[in-house]
Amino acid sequence: MGRILSRRTIGALIVVLMIGLTFAFILLWQAFKPKVIEPSQTANALEIALPTPRYDSNVSIEEVLLKRRSIREYTNEPLTLQQVWQLLWAVQGITDQSGYRTVPSAGALYSLEVYVVVGNVENLEEGVYKYKPHEHELVKVLDGDKRAELAAAALGQTWVKEGAINIVITAVYERTTVKYGGRDIRYVHMEGGHVPKTYIFKQPP
Repeated sequence: MGRILSRRTIGALIVVLMIGLTFAFILLWQAFKPKVIEPSQTANALEIALPTPRYDSNVSIEEVLLKRRSIREYTNEPLTLQQVWQLLWAVQGITDQSGYRTVPSAGALYSLEVYVVVGNVENLEEGVYKYKPHEHELVKVLDGDKRAELAAAALGQTWVKEGAINIVITAVYERTTVKYGGRDIRYVHMEGGHVPKTYIFKQPP
């Protein structure tokens, strides 16, 4: 009888220990997981409605591929809001009433989040904006010109600082994890790789 009680006691201790470790893991995960900047957390959550994008062009895909080059020397001319919207639509724009977008996504879960670091755009204040595809708008999340800080984070590449805007792609892996488990990272990275493929085909008007 004493041995049975002893085994039961040990079993109970093991269960309690496992529960404690589980709670400890959850607390550590909440403490150290990356935090996504949301507009509601900022002092100036400025919302800007964007123009309707163009859905046609007089430039063919073949011509775009032929003329595609990486350019890292820019003029000082500002971009227009229409040009910014056209580029953002190419990256994550809605193309269907069901919510499908310009970029494919595993399970149509769309883990990518798009931000634009604005430095030189007509009628648009400097700052960092979050692109909201369904609302067709930008929401300001940070004030001020952050291009120099972004260039420093990009290993000191000066062209990041000199560009009128920088489009920054982030990901919320949990959106894909719920369906694909441990394969989520590779699927999200594949999704991110699709972005520049649509991006280069859209030339601002």
